[in-house]
Amino acid sequence: MRHEDILKRIEEDRERHKRHKEDVWIRPAGELPENELELYWETASDFNDADWQDIAVENEEYQQERHLADIVKRSI
Repeated sequence: MRHEDILKRIEEDRERHKRHKEDVWIRPAGELPENELELYWETASDFNDADWQDIAVENEEYQQERHLADIVKRSI
């Protein structure tokens, strides 16, 4: 393939990807943006003790990973 053909193909792929992303965000004309927020708000469960426990577990895992990353960084 010629260099020009490669550049043309890259640009066509970029445009095709751009149009695909735009199509994903197209909404029906009568739909208001706040309807989506209301749907999520109404269907989300209340925050409870299990959520606090999940946060604590994730925080502990993060702290351990951060500590290991600091050790590796210092050894380099």
